[in-house]
Amino acid sequence: MKDTQDFRTGILECKNGNASFYEKDFNFCITSNVISPKKFYEAPDMYSLVQENQFLKGTTHSGQHIEIYTGNSNIHPLPSCSPFQIHTSMYLIQSSNTIGISDWNAFDGIRFEGGTLNNLFSYHNVSTKYFPGGCTITDSDYNLSGSIETSYGKVDIRIGWFTQHTAKPNKMIVNQNTGYIDLTFDKPISRQEAFENIENVRTLLSFMCYRKNVDFDSIYLQKKHTQETSETPTSEFYNDAQVFIQYDFSPTRKRPLDSICFDELGKNVFDLFEMIYDRKQSNPFHFLDFIPNSDESAKWISGEMIRDVATFIECEYHRASQKKDSKAKKLFEDSERLKNLKLKLRQVLSQDESENTPFPKSTHNNIENNINKIAFSSCNTDFALYEAYKDITQFIISTPSPLKALSESDTSEFRKYRNGKSHGRHMALNTNIGITTLYLIASGYCSILHRAKVDDSILKKLCEKHFLV
Repeated sequence: MKDTQDFRTGILECKNGNASFYEKDFNFCITSNVISPKKFYEAPDMYSLVQENQFLKGTTHSGQHIEIYTGNSNIHPLPSCSPFQIHTSMYLIQSSNTIGISDWNAFDGIRFEGGTLNNLFSYHNVSTKYFPGGCTITDSDYNLSGSIETSYGKVDIRIGWFTQHTAKPNKMIVNQNTGYIDLTFDKPISRQEAFENIENVRTLLSFMCYRKNVDFDSIYLQKKHTQETSETPTSEFYNDAQVFIQYDFSPTRKRPLDSICFDELGKNVFDLFEMIYDRKQSNPFHFLDFIPNSDESAKWISGEMIRDVATFIECEYHRASQKKDSKAKKLFEDSERLKNLKLKLRQVLSQDESENTPFPKSTHNNIENNINKIAFSSCNTDFALYEAYKDITQFIISTPSPLKALSESDTSEFRKYRNGKSHGRHMALNTNIGITTLYLIASGYCSILHRAKVDDSILKKLCEKHFLV
């Protein structure tokens, strides 16, 4: 996200004196404000910047508090006679009118506006009535609200868009596509936890538009102000700090026409949020590395991508097979059958050892380990997940004529390629493996959305949008 100001200047805290900075495009040039004349053979004066929790603190010349991220690097004492440069990936600027030193150790909410969010709502018309000499534009908005339970406590979420007016001489611009997401927390979160929540929201957007290069026009860390009244206290959230983060990409330009939109998911989006916040192992949202880094790279399928898709499908199969429903019935029954078989084998082992002398401990452990390793072949579980959604995913690839359905030989070829790449063998990547990969990604997506209670009719419409482009 780009700072609307071309450059910023200000003063940073030092242990002895202070230092000035000049910032442009995340580059901070820093010089000491205390300089005394020295002869060429005399040691220069030194100054030390104050680092606290991986941030430098200061004040801009416009009177705003600023904090600059330095990461884990330690900044040693610097000579006053030479400037020092830091290229940071993030800094925070005060956006509230609070007086005194800002306390940014805890926040009560986060607000996201614009950027990729604008293209995750379906196109809609601006309601306009024309009359002689002018027109009337009706302000409108769209809003979803819900709550989820997370490791940070209860989180209230609002998602929507609002009407925005921009007045210019002889011209009025009306935009009804300014998207936003508000997160408010039941209890204050630390600054580090705020950044973790920012990444969680980016994960949701990456999933919905099938791109990693998602961004926002602005991100605000919020504080809660409670107004004591004679009746009931009222609370309001205000923007306390604006976050500027530099990502090494150009933001995606995917349109709502080929993305999964919030208004299509409706309230089910909060189930997706809960899945993302789930910290248990085998969460498929932790294995989305196959999602393209850019609009250009979405045109290609690589060996690395296939490895990542294989891991993603394994995790989603594991999650889907834990619950018996209309789609996961066979997955669940197969999983239960395998569990029962392993239980019987352990009972046979126990009975044998009770009737005879027990096996040596190392031998017993080896038998137990081999029983634990019994599992369906990955190509079988891949095909089982595909089979559950093949009537829906058949629309995911746009072709003049329908493609043939996958068979177990296709998923077997997919796994053979994946295993060969993992073991360093050269394997030829062909069109059939590529098509199988896209079908498996779509199956994983549909399985996740099904677990989020999205109807099959909606899943079919999403696949008809060919969102994997």
